[in-house]
Amino acid sequence: LLENNIFSDSSFILKSINTLQAVERELAKQVNNVLIPIRFKDDFWNGEVVGQNGIGRPWPMGSAMISQCYSLIARKAADVNNPLIQSFASQKAKFWLVQFENCPNVHMFPEQVDFDGSISKTAPKNLTWCAAEYLKAKRLVEESEN
Repeated sequence: LLENNIFSDSSFILKSINTLQAVERELAKQVNNVLIPIRFKDDFWNGEVVGQNGIGRPWPMGSAMISQCYSLIARKAADVNNPLIQSFASQKAKFWLVQFENCPNVHMFPEQVDFDGSISKTAPKNLTWCAAEYLKAKRLVEESEN
C-alpha cells in the first residue's frame, strides 16, 4: 500500500497517522513505565502477573509494528517534502522502538507467559521472530531519520 500513489499527498499521510494514533489509544496500556500494545481492546495486563479471566499478555510485536509504520510514514513525508510530519513520525517511530526494547520478556511469544506471569520451562528462548522484527524496526527508524 505504501508504494501506491495515494501517499503523494500529505492528507493521506495524516490519515495514516490518525489511524496509528487510534491504535495507540485503544490498544496500548501503560505498565511499569512501558507502553505496550495488547491484542484486543478488552484484554488486560498488570505487569508480570496475568489473570485467568482473559489473555492479558503484552504483544511486543505490536510495538515493533507501530514503530515500523511510523518509520514508513516518515519516509513518505520526506518524499512529499513535509519535514514537520517527517519529524513527528520519526520521533514516534523511535518512541515505539524504545517501548519494544523495554517490554518485559520481549524475546517470548505472549502465549509462552503462564497465567502466573512466569515463563514456561519448555518455552523456546530468544525467538528469531522477535529479533527479526526488532532489527527491521531499528533499521527503519534509522532510515526515517535520513
